[in-house]
Amino acid sequence: MGITLPAFTAMQESLFLTLCGRALDNRSPRLSLADTMADQIVRKLGYNCGKFHLSASPIINIALRAKKLDEVALKFVTRHPDAVALDLGVGLDTRIFRIAPPPTVHWYDIDFPEVITARQQLIPDHANAHGIGTDLTDPNWLDVISTDRPALIVADGLLAFLTQEDMISLLNASPATSQAEKWPSTATPGSPSGRRNTTTAPNPSQTSSNLPASMTPANPSAGTPA
Repeated sequence: MGITLPAFTAMQESLFLTLCGRALDNRSPRLSLADTMADQIVRKLGYNCGKFHLSASPIINIALRAKKLDEVALKFVTRHPDAVALDLGVGLDTRIFRIAPPPTVHWYDIDFPEVITARQQLIPDHANAHGIGTDLTDPNWLDVISTDRPALIVADGLLAFLTQEDMISLLNASPATSQAEKWPSTATPGSPSGRRNTTTAPNPSQTSSNLPASMTPANPSAGTPA
């Protein structure tokens, strides 16, 4: 019996772009990320990645960005095994399986409710992973997140789809909003108010040139690769 996914909006459909990028990288003779789970999900769904017309360049770009964020995330949770990790706009990414954080890390995969439902259909349960189905522009979802632990925030491909106002609101509500030291284009380590260690890793991997017109980011400039 085939899998029937929830009805996605055009914005939510964009998750298939980065999923396909990771899957097609896994089929390449020269792997950048080796995300076998992404390939398995695409095959399970019978999804046609050809609709994106991805050449080698964007495939490599998507894979290398994911790999770099994996490295930043793994370094942080290794250094802070009591961390809380927020993967914002997670889509069908399986980062927690790729980096295998310590079991003491509380990991939250956060996206629209329809996307979280799709994850439950397609991705195996993980002991220390929690899915939160919400609109990220609603700050109430933060109420369930611990505020007394080191924090890791990943936003791969998300910020390009937020307006400037939504982006500012989200960042202001997040644990990493002050005393930030720039890290080349993908992460911002800081320790707000001296209270907690935080790494924020915003990294749009979805570019306007690869998106169908119906998926064009609300903030196109944010979708340009660094």
